[in-house]
Amino acid sequence: MHLNSESAVADHCSVYALSDPSESSFRQQCDHQHSKLCDQCHALNDVLQDIGQAAQNAAFRSEEEQDERLYLYELAKQAIQAWKGHQLRSVRQDQS
Repeated sequence: MHLNSESAVADHCSVYALSDPSESSFRQQCDHQHSKLCDQCHALNDVLQDIGQAAQNAAFRSEEEQDERLYLYELAKQAIQAWKGHQLRSVRQDQS
């Protein structure tokens, strides 16, 4: 990971990425702009969206099978995002 506390990429800015937008006690403001995108992070989001669209547009034998596939897709997407968050926290903890 290209983690930094002052990265111009939002996904790589540890201050921004670890802040909780809904809880002010766990939020910290950045003193810089997040004006850049990471090609790899952007590609991951694109791939996840493409898979989700393919899962929604695919033909299934039954509605139950479609619901199961969409559930499995959402579960896998959440697991990937959780792993990304885990990596972020691990790198930040190692910096401490």
